[in-house]
Amino acid sequence: MPDNNRKAAIRPPDDVLKNAMQGYMRENSGNGLSIDQQLLRLQREFGINPSRASFLRKRASLKIQTVRMNNNIRESEADMAQAVIDLKASDPQGRWGVENVKQRLANSDVYLSRNDIRTSMHDYFDDEFNERAPGGRNKPTNRTPLVSAGPGESEHFDGHEKTGQLALNLGPNIGLPLYGCKDKYSAFIRAMTVLPNVRKEHVIAHWYLDLTEAYDYNIPITLVTDKGSEVGLMGKIHAALRLEAAPEYTVEDFPPHVQIPSTHNTPIESVWRWQREGEGHNLREVIEAGVEAGRFVPGSALHADVFNWLLPPLVQDRLDAFQDYWNLHKISKQRNKLMPSGMSPSHLMAVPESGNPVARHCWIKVNPESVQRWREELGGTEGRDEVMSFVSDEFHAEADEAWIGVGSPQVTLSNVWDVCTLVVEQIQARRSMLLDNNMLRLVLPNNGFESVSTRAHLRFTCIPATLPVIVKAKILNNSIAT
Repeated sequence: MPDNNRKAAIRPPDDVLKNAMQGYMRENSGNGLSIDQQLLRLQREFGINPSRASFLRKRASLKIQTVRMNNNIRESEADMAQAVIDLKASDPQGRWGVENVKQRLANSDVYLSRNDIRTSMHDYFDDEFNERAPGGRNKPTNRTPLVSAGPGESEHFDGHEKTGQLALNLGPNIGLPLYGCKDKYSAFIRAMTVLPNVRKEHVIAHWYLDLTEAYDYNIPITLVTDKGSEVGLMGKIHAALRLEAAPEYTVEDFPPHVQIPSTHNTPIESVWRWQREGEGHNLREVIEAGVEAGRFVPGSALHADVFNWLLPPLVQDRLDAFQDYWNLHKISKQRNKLMPSGMSPSHLMAVPESGNPVARHCWIKVNPESVQRWREELGGTEGRDEVMSFVSDEFHAEADEAWIGVGSPQVTLSNVWDVCTLVVEQIQARRSMLLDNNMLRLVLPNNGFESVSTRAHLRFTCIPATLPVIVKAKILNNSIAT
């Protein structure tokens, strides 16, 4: 691709360039960035400044897929309909509309027009259109328009417990609470995570350190949270890291941590509403259906452990998909909105001036060693694993073996309770077999067996010395197999 800027960096390889340009086409609900926006992104990300004509030639030579170009799926109405049907299998509540489906398909490099999707949805999911109609909802409270200097100036944090322990009511320590953060200027979701408990400050503090490490030790100027006690330690760590890295930001002019009522924390609260209307309702319905069908037994320690081993990775996978959808979708144009709109959060995060000519990045680069020192003060990686784990390491290993024993099935919202039942039965069978074998070995002191307390010794020292060699070998092999 010819470059009009002679001092530009070396042009990236075609595979890197193709990956970036294809990514641009996933944004704005699968409509892709405009050519001007793509040229700006190429200049910002790779330091190249091609002409419009050379860009179009390069796009053609790389066979970048769009709704209209290099798109074989649109040649078959059956294939288009099947793509929509496959995606909607993860939406049993029918919350995803045309625009939502379009963005999620684009995230998987399936590019269909709005008309294609609308036609398929009317053919196979026609009743959902009326169910999603907004009539009868309460009018929202009037809000003051938000303002921000750019990405990293202010970031909103909050927990969400609609799938937490109290909401699910399945027993103690059984819940899937969420915690996330969203940049105020760009509306970009930086993290959305399922955690064992979002009301413990050590959990939130470790999560904040994970976030800082994941984004190359960049933190915002100000954290905005609700007034819960769980955010106190996170706010303290943030203030200390910021003071060390950017002392020019005074506490009086740029407070490191602002706590406000939850009802005023609208940037992140609005995301939870979107998530709840889509993924959240689907998940809640699946969990309740499994309980009603008797697939989960409240009060059973084994069922609780399998739930806490099986569900969090599935929920996190759905959260990751929602985060991708949100960051790539097009923010609707709003006439009275002071913040930028009409483009994707990803683009606003990458090129803040595209939404406001005077906007700029406000992130603060902190010292990695300081982050590590805080981690050590919280117990190090062992302390992190202890508060961030849903089950013990021992049970995790036991459940993994059971899952492998039933064929390592892929876990989805559609089959999660089938997999849960298989794993529970497999663990029960393995434990029963182990118990029977141990009882057999320990119950025969009069027949020459030596009583031993540990499993390791049971396998190798509980064989009578008087038995024939072949019989000894069979007993030893059976004990190893169990």
